[in-house]
Amino acid sequence: MDKYSIPVSIIIAGVFVAGAVILSNFHNFGKGDSLANVSDAVDVEEENTMYLNALPISDSDHIFGDKNAKIKIVTYADMECPYCISFEGTMRTVVAEYGGQVAWVYRHFPLDESTVPVAIASECLADLEGEEKFWSFMEKFSSDMIEGEDIDVKDMAVSLGANSGEFSDCYDSERFLEKIDGNYNDGMVSGLQGTPYSVIFADGTPVDVIDGAYPIEDVKAAIDQYLK
Repeated sequence: MDKYSIPVSIIIAGVFVAGAVILSNFHNFGKGDSLANVSDAVDVEEENTMYLNALPISDSDHIFGDKNAKIKIVTYADMECPYCISFEGTMRTVVAEYGGQVAWVYRHFPLDESTVPVAIASECLADLEGEEKFWSFMEKFSSDMIEGEDIDVKDMAVSLGANSGEFSDCYDSERFLEKIDGNYNDGMVSGLQGTPYSVIFADGTPVDVIDGAYPIEDVKAAIDQYLK
């Protein structure tokens, strides 16, 4: 899909991430791999303050939950990444259990050029049908990935309510590449070394990081210290 080639900044930055991903044992993922906890690959002793560079949450972000929540978890992820799919389930549960106190923010970080079209499809659907459909797309895409289904993102978008012609016009354009590029670069300067990578915002300020697909108990512990 040459027409979806990632901008030069993504390609250059990708060289750095590729090495980081390999060092973090992300190199042998595939659709058939079992989901795992990346916390085993994280050096928890090494202090990371680069998360302070994460861009403030804005109206251009995808927010699952109450936009006025005190705590927002900003996750940089690839929709085809098995660990990201695992963490998606964790975050949906967290948002539900904390009521209006916690919201989840999703930012794109395609690990490979081949996954950029999925990000584009999710953006087009949200643009055409509203924010709720972004999350519906992600949920259905994740489910089909787990089941090993063959996925056609255009068919999926239409099944979720998009007009076929309007969606194709958006999907075939390059209008969301700049946003995806921006998400990617934001993840890079925020200290990302593998996906998923999450920055905790408390009252609009980055305060901590969840570097990997940690289990729900650990995510809750990270959140609770900022709700006291």
